[in-house]
Amino acid sequence: MNTTREEPTHAIQLTKLEAARRQINTAIRMYFLDMDVISTHAVLAGGLQIVSDLATKKGQRVGFEEFLAPIVEERRKEFLLIIREPQNFLKHADREGDDTAIYEYRTEALEIYLYLAAQAYQTFTGKATPEIKSVIAWISFRNPEILLEDEYKKNVDSYLARYGEVNASDKPMFLRNIDEFRNKQPVDESLIDYSV
Repeated sequence: MNTTREEPTHAIQLTKLEAARRQINTAIRMYFLDMDVISTHAVLAGGLQIVSDLATKKGQRVGFEEFLAPIVEERRKEFLLIIREPQNFLKHADREGDDTAIYEYRTEALEIYLYLAAQAYQTFTGKATPEIKSVIAWISFRNPEILLEDEYKKNVDSYLARYGEVNASDKPMFLRNIDEFRNKQPVDESLIDYSV
């Protein structure tokens, strides 16, 4: 007697860009929920890779170098290393050759990577989801010294205009703002205009 219940199968139709958007949005939500940083980084990397590949096919560049432009010049090289090192370690098992190799993941890499992925998606599509707008604002509020002054002001002013006063150390508040915005919008993402 078979006691397992068969669940009906469903198919989800999506474009590569939608897959990228879902991965980036999910990684941002994982970050605001304080979920595992390594898993969050890996999900984010998948979404950013799709955006980068799609941009390359259209003759555009949306790599790390381009998205370090809003960062103050004296920190760009440091940040490039901070985001490339974990990417290589998490992506490739064949290079180290030793499954006991230890990598010291610097947690600030995730915030920098989130910022760059959000900027890449926004630049490539001309749109920004509530998750993308929120993570850009969060990182700007928390790291004003790493951003060029105009970039910081643009990010912060845009967010404050929508939500008023914010507590830059309150992750749950940023997540509530995302959910509040989403609750007012139609379910179908393709109907929402998040124009930058």
